[in-house]
Amino acid sequence: MKDKSSIKTEVLKEAKQLLDQGKSRQETFQTLLEKYNNAKIIADIVKDLPATIALKKYGYLNIILLVSLIIPAIFLMATAPSLGIIGWMGFLIYNVAKKNFEYYTYVALIATCGLLAIVAFLFDYDAKPMKWTSFMILGLVFIVFIILPIWIKNKFCPKPTETRERYINAQGHDRIRIKYEFRDI
Repeated sequence: MKDKSSIKTEVLKEAKQLLDQGKSRQETFQTLLEKYNNAKIIADIVKDLPATIALKKYGYLNIILLVSLIIPAIFLMATAPSLGIIGWMGFLIYNVAKKNFEYYTYVALIATCGLLAIVAFLFDYDAKPMKWTSFMILGLVFIVFIILPIWIKNKFCPKPTETRERYINAQGHDRIRIKYEFRDI
């Protein structure tokens, strides 16, 4: 019998293939459910994969986020290069370019840290009004970086609807099963 991680790897590979063939997320889920018979594992994988129709419709949003990440990365590398910046920005840019939506939350998390740093710096910084304006603009950019990746992920990969259904199993016991319904857009 296979362990969970090898099953997840197989399911992920097959789910990507089915979605690349143009199947909907619901069709992909049903096909994999018939083969693997583990709704929870399959749903956890399919929920983070976009349908082809969503990629076509909202692909420009991913490009906007990618460019919005590359510009500050270049600026940061030019002004204050460090291994941490190279690592984090490289990680974020790579995952946005590959459309690994499970990592889009990290973009928002890093932006939140940046916004908190600006707020802390503003309280401890005595500067001319021009500097305050710069900090406010930078703060607004961070707010966009907090909202945009989460919004994009929800556009590409809408959360599945879970419904609980009661049934009686073969032994005559009353049971509950969860049914998943996936939307593509």
